[in-house]
Amino acid sequence: MNFKIEATAREPVYQQLEGQIKERIAKGICPPHTQLPVVREMALQLLINPNTVQRVYNDLMREGVLYTRRGVGVFVADIAPTASREELTRKTKLAVDSMITECMHLGMTHEQIRKIVEERLKVFTKGDAKHE
Repeated sequence: MNFKIEATAREPVYQQLEGQIKERIAKGICPPHTQLPVVREMALQLLINPNTVQRVYNDLMREGVLYTRRGVGVFVADIAPTASREELTRKTKLAVDSMITECMHLGMTHEQIRKIVEERLKVFTKGDAKHE
């Protein structure tokens, strides 16, 4: 399970790792009950502080994305949204608004943004999930 941290990225290390874990779960690369590397192993692989990995795991456990089995490790949870439909819609709109704002600041047109979103959605379908 190869995760990668970009030292020059604007995004903090913990957000990069959290995003990569969530993306792999969404794509089906890490299905429910997949064991993630232990904290020290992940930290060594990424050359980051173990506390950073622990923070990411704790945050994702609080969100219900991961769970732990004492003495065994950290695993991907069965994803069943615990938030209300309204809360999920609100969070989704915030994320989409942020992405669109960033794209527009980069000079992209609405059509270019729409095309990229459609292409990326295809990656998250079962058939294409493991190819990217």
